[in-house]
Order: sequence, then structure tokens, then C-alpha cells
Amino acid sequence: MTRFAQQVRERRTLAKLTLADLAGRSGVTKAAISKIERHETQPSLDVAARLAEALGVTLSEMLHQTPRARVVVLKPDEQVVARSNDGGISRRVLSPTFDQSGLEFIQFEIAPGASSGVFPPHRYGTEEYIFIQQGQMTLRINDDEVTLAAGDSLYYEAQATHELINTGKKPVVGFAVIKR
Repeated sequence: MTRFAQQVRERRTLAKLTLADLAGRSGVTKAAISKIERHETQPSLDVAARLAEALGVTLSEMLHQTPRARVVVLKPDEQVVARSNDGGISRRVLSPTFDQSGLEFIQFEIAPGASSGVFPPHRYGTEEYIFIQQGQMTLRINDDEVTLAAGDSLYYEAQATHELINTGKKPVVGFAVIKR
């Protein structure tokens, strides 16, 4: 996540935000942000998502930028994969990540018993669509819980905290489309 650390510092500086400003917007401590920017620690996926949201961009944009073209093919080794520190969650970005494109297409995998951690609310107007290809999981949206199994799909207005939890005995494989 070296690019991520660089992006945090660059975008924070461009927005003329102090560490304290970004900490207040994201709920991540100044010390943690400083360590991330200095490449001393890797943020968890939920911390990375909170920082991206506080900076007004997607996590995918923070991890990788794709040059815009009429046709873009992403080979598997060009797709950005982020993993949780414990390896229980992986997130593969299947769509090109253009600056401010407004759309993300993601494949996620969650190990049995693993949780994504609580993601912050997205900006107002953001919509999320989820499809479960394999396994069973619980999606917590604010205080509500929805159980999804293979073949289920779901839509929700994503300006809410959300957490994905594998409640089954097999890995969950699913897809998310996030529209801003």
C-alpha cells in the first residue's frame, strides 16, 4: 500500500488539511495517519476506507489510477488487490479506476468467521449493489442486519456504516458495484 500512503499525504496536502483536520473527518488518530504517511504501518481496510472517504475519493482511486482510454483491459496482474492485515478479507478492483469516475466494480472474498470491519458511510447519493456468488454472510447496515447466501443480491443506499461478516463455514465470494 505504498501508493496509498503517498496518496494520503498528497491529497491531504492538496486539500490543505492538517493531520488534525483529517483525523477529525475520518475518525483515525493523528498518530496513525502520520505513521501511515511515513510508511511505518499498513492501515486496515476499514481505516483505509475511512481515510479515502474523508479525502473525498474512493479506496480504489487511492490504491491505483488507470489511464483513461476508449477501451481498457485489465489483466489479473493489473487488478488492484487489497488484503486485510490478517488475510481474512481480500478486495479485487475489477473496474478501471479513473479519477472521479463514480463507479467501482469489486470482487471480495471473506474467510469463515472474518469481518471487513466497519466501513464509514459513503458520500450522500452513493449506492451499493452486492451479489453473493458463494457462501453466506451478514451485512450490517447501521443497526440493521441482512443475511445473504449464494445467489442473493442486494441494493442499499450507502451513506451508512456497513460491515460484511462471513457467518458461514465456507469462504464468501461476492461482487460489489459502488455507484457515486
